[in-house]
Amino acid sequence: MMLYASESISLHRLVDMKKIAVIIASILLGGMVICLIVFKTFTDNSIYSDMGVSDSYDGFEIEKVFDNHKGSPADGEALYKITKDSNTKADFSDWKKLPIDKRIVEFYITKRYDHVSSEIRKLAEISEGYWKIVGKNPIEGEGMKGLYGNMKLYIYDSQHDLIYCYVFDS
Repeated sequence: MMLYASESISLHRLVDMKKIAVIIASILLGGMVICLIVFKTFTDNSIYSDMGVSDSYDGFEIEKVFDNHKGSPADGEALYKITKDSNTKADFSDWKKLPIDKRIVEFYITKRYDHVSSEIRKLAEISEGYWKIVGKNPIEGEGMKGLYGNMKLYIYDSQHDLIYCYVFDS
């Protein structure tokens, strides 16, 4: 089979276009990986700074247990489990002793029971330790003081030496 000059040039263009497509796809994939790393770093730093139990978080590790934000970073719930190594000290003196305020449990967990994951429901069962709420966008209305449209509820389970961070975004 004999190729004409015009067919040979078209074949070279096709090969060049495939190379360009591979380069563009690689750049896009690399950009997505960088975005995921930046988002995780931002999320971890936000959890640590709001937690406020240590000057250094070198001995801490965050594990995502649950997240239903469904692609939208603005609405949904997430649960993170924070572990620390045995040599890491944490100061919970600014936190409240468990149990969690009944209104907070009712508003964020039991009144929405059908919509809350089983992992989040278990938070209300932790009986020994401390808790702290960091809220934004206070909800207006009678009996709503201390409730927020966006919040992080931290719970330190002293029996298992674990910290949980429940994030609620609406």
